[in-house]
Amino acid sequence: MITKSEKVLLTTVLVLLIPLSSTAQDTKVTIQKTWEAQTGAAIYGGVRTDESSVYAGGEDGVLRVFDKESGQLTWSYDSKAAITSNATMDDKRVYFHTRTGVVHALDRSNGKEFLTC
Repeated sequence: MITKSEKVLLTTVLVLLIPLSSTAQDTKVTIQKTWEAQTGAAIYGGVRTDESSVYAGGEDGVLRVFDKESGQLTWSYDSKAAITSNATMDDKRVYFHTRTGVVHALDRSNGKEFLTC
């Protein structure tokens, strides 16, 4: 469970943690911090990953996509309203909606807008 103070930390930094080891009998998991990135806004929309990217939607309306290995920003898209949903993806596109009810569909490879409705 994330405490209130930990939520404040998430407003400016996105940290990717990966499990290093665990066993079925173990309740303790060893994790390693892989990278962190400044987001500049609270992550309201949650964080999703695929095979190569991390998608984070912010209260500032920006969907930021980071390289999963390096943490470098791959591309970003400004939707102009707080992103309140987790990103959903298919083979070619990423979808999300904003607080104003607008649904966005973007090209996963470069963030170019495909559809807004």
